[in-house]
Amino acid sequence: MKRISGWPRVGIILSIIWFLVGGLYARGSIVDTVGEQTIFDVDACIDQNKTRLGEKADFAQVSTPCWDQWSDIWHKHYDASGGWWPVLTVVAITTVTGWLIDLLLLSILRWIWIRTDFSKL
Repeated sequence: MKRISGWPRVGIILSIIWFLVGGLYARGSIVDTVGEQTIFDVDACIDQNKTRLGEKADFAQVSTPCWDQWSDIWHKHYDASGGWWPVLTVVAITTVTGWLIDLLLLSILRWIWIRTDFSKL
């Protein structure tokens, strides 16, 4: 079996690093967005309870029912975001696109090298 060496090895290593780092970054971005949406919904719930119970209602009566639903609301938004699938899709598409651009640039450079025949210089 032939060992991979040189630039292909570097490309594979960089692709793996991008897959991990880019995936974790995209996942963090999705989780941050889901958290913001959840907080918005909980705040809306608290506002509704304030309106329904009055401004002078006990804090526990106003906020506790909403915060008890926090986990359910978070999971509802997370499930709507698609979970890991958008992350894997973006990372895979950008990895393949990067390899195709590299292949195109390498082909162009080889074509220029052969056409100009730098060995005669």
